[in-house]
Amino acid sequence: MPMVRLAKPDDYERFRDDPSLWVIPWEPRMGPGNPTDDPVKGAALFNDWQCAVAAGREPNSDSASRLGRIISTCLENQKESWAKLLANEIVRINREPDYFLTMDFCRDDYPGPGVQARSELPFLHAAIKELPAETVIKLKGAANERH
Repeated sequence: MPMVRLAKPDDYERFRDDPSLWVIPWEPRMGPGNPTDDPVKGAALFNDWQCAVAAGREPNSDSASRLGRIISTCLENQKESWAKLLANEIVRINREPDYFLTMDFCRDDYPGPGVQARSELPFLHAAIKELPAETVIKLKGAANERH
């Protein structure tokens, strides 16, 4: 069983590029609870993840399952502006060969679960390029849906 390190809310530091986000300075990997907009909730998410890793059942460790979770979040919240933005980004990555999404984005555009999902997208380009057409069409519809 691998040894893991758990986080306390006071382990978090403000992210230098966006003071509304908090990161765990000793954890180089992005994952549940890192980054977060609330260190208390982030620590709970991070520790759940680390306990799953220690138990040998790391959830959402592969790109396809991480992307699937983001797509489900987009489709379930498609009336929210942040979900439309996420869906649009995924469609653009899939359809435009030269489009590359960076880590640089306005966190105000992606409140709540949108920040974590948007921060993962730059690492999922290969998985996004492999999405089935049916999924891309659903996302395009979600991105274009009116209130």
